[in-house]
Amino acid sequence: MFQRYLQEHSEKIVLVLIVLIAVLSIRTLFHDGTPITWDHPLHIMASWNMADNLLPQGKPLGYDPYNFCGWVFAQYPASYMVVSVVYYLGFGLFSIVQAYKITILLAYILPIVSLYICLKSLGFDAKIALSAAFFQSITFLDEKLGVGIYFQVVYAGNLQQPFSIALLLIAVAMFH
Repeated sequence: MFQRYLQEHSEKIVLVLIVLIAVLSIRTLFHDGTPITWDHPLHIMASWNMADNLLPQGKPLGYDPYNFCGWVFAQYPASYMVVSVVYYLGFGLFSIVQAYKITILLAYILPIVSLYICLKSLGFDAKIALSAAFFQSITFLDEKLGVGIYFQVVYAGNLQQPFSIALLLIAVAMFH
């Protein structure tokens, strides 16, 4: 019975293991305190402003007359809204910093899973789809600015790109 279950669900089990390895590879993100590398402090402040000030005032586009002379364009990207939604879904169980860290985790994991889904929907073999998901999840020594999901998400705090990649891959899977 158990062996049959493993055979039927081996692909999903391997994908879960790949995601678990990815989560464990960024576990230091969840240490106490605020991430301070690159843009994290700015993103946390802007996410807090979105969650505590702008959304309750009905300003989801981020119009803030006190910063940037009231200029709206590209001031508050969608990732701040995602952090705010995660914060609200916590119902006060965690701070905005913890919501931001959960959002980073989502931005790190979603491209891995969506790549697997996309490749499977395009007819690729499970081994290829799982291998691609695994290689998407690992960090390479030569990651530089603009290359590599670890650097973009965990180190620099650029959440828009991985969310966009994940949504693109899911759209390809749905509409190919």
